[in-house]
Amino acid sequence: MADSAPGPSPLRNTSKAELAKRKIEILFSTLDRERDAARERSHELEDRLSTLSIRESEKDRMRKQHVQRELAFLRERRRPMSEADFEMLSIIGRGAFGEVILVKHKKSANYYAMKKLRKADMLRKEQVNHAWSERHVLVAANHPFVCQLCYAFQNKNYLYLVMEFLPGGDLMTLLIERDTLSEHDARFYVAEMIVAIDTIHKLGFIHRDVKPDNMLIDKDGHLKLSDFGLCKSFNVDMDALPMSQLDPSGPDSHSTLNDLSMTERAAAWRRNARKQAFSTVGTPDYISCEVLMKRGYSKECDYWSLGVVLYEMLVGYPPFYAEDALKTCRKILNWRETLRFPPEAKLSWAAKNLIQSLVCDAKYRLGAKNGMADFRDHPFFNGIDWDNLFSMKPPFLPELHGPTDTRYFEDQKPLPQNGAPQDRQAARPSYIKEPQVEEFIGFTYKRYNPNEAPAGRRRGLTASLFEDPDPSVQE
Repeated sequence: MADSAPGPSPLRNTSKAELAKRKIEILFSTLDRERDAARERSHELEDRLSTLSIRESEKDRMRKQHVQRELAFLRERRRPMSEADFEMLSIIGRGAFGEVILVKHKKSANYYAMKKLRKADMLRKEQVNHAWSERHVLVAANHPFVCQLCYAFQNKNYLYLVMEFLPGGDLMTLLIERDTLSEHDARFYVAEMIVAIDTIHKLGFIHRDVKPDNMLIDKDGHLKLSDFGLCKSFNVDMDALPMSQLDPSGPDSHSTLNDLSMTERAAAWRRNARKQAFSTVGTPDYISCEVLMKRGYSKECDYWSLGVVLYEMLVGYPPFYAEDALKTCRKILNWRETLRFPPEAKLSWAAKNLIQSLVCDAKYRLGAKNGMADFRDHPFFNGIDWDNLFSMKPPFLPELHGPTDTRYFEDQKPLPQNGAPQDRQAARPSYIKEPQVEEFIGFTYKRYNPNEAPAGRRRGLTASLFEDPDPSVQE
């Protein structure tokens, strides 16, 4: 069920009465959703019990255990969380607004990936809505091919998104290591990506940033879609590219890439791929033509990106790769002439047809009308059991030596035991807005987990509703 909690308030310096009203509204909205979810879990239990051939006394025992787990979750749900609940192990990623840290929950001993976002930076760069988008999608999604959010909490300076740890790294790392994939291997990954994208679309969201960097690999080798916060930015400063320069019919100097072989182009792409992924401007390689033109677009833009990723898997670089973002954008807008398949790649007819059915006009694009159903009968997916993908053997199985193995993360940096990453936040100029409590009311979230032990006593309820947020804990 989608999370309907409202996002940040557009008002600043909100009065205490308005803050109280907003908190109460969110409280009752949360209680309604939790009650509905608990009722659904109870129905699922009864459906399962009806299929079991056991004594009624045993069914009653299972019902009592279920009630105890529900009560334990409600108690745990009210307990404020903080960074102190986790042991910081190593940094596995960095971004424009913070870091991703491998952590261990002290009470449950489970391992998670904690995304720690600086509020001030997000406010300065107007990324508040992106944080809310990621939080809402992760709360709504509950699917094996979508990265799962376990906790969300905050303090005065930071937002925290605690997600399942996926130790296999991302698809980009695999592509850089292997150069290209066989059509057999690419078929498996693209099928899982289609299911993940279709899941997000059915929840009413468009991912808008489908690319290999955002496809993570779990310990069993399956893909999970992640990073739902970029929204319309696509990590590319489109306003920095004047529309007159984006004219597909405009002049374009000779590209030195045209003189390179397929192998040399792939090597050049691999050298720059990571650098582009972590830059502040990013790469437009995966953006659809309709988005690039700032026209109206819908969920089909994700399937264009999927076609670009498939091309990259089979050829070794994206179809519109160029020396700079401006030339890439021109190629995308002129896709009818620039989408070419190198003969040395030896792609099958089915692979070419699928790519051409994705990198095309939006109204004709595969997936635009019927979602995943459009792909089931495509010849490229012959042999794919769409209903049992998660039971299929992946082409790549991470070699892991324990739950804290981070070998597949290029940006990893071990932390001392019981340590914490240093706060590198620079002194903010006086004109930078300080984080306000009303920006993130209702951000807190805990996913129901019947296997997790309750953690300690909760904080007392004597604090005033209108007091300033505690520096370490904030609802």
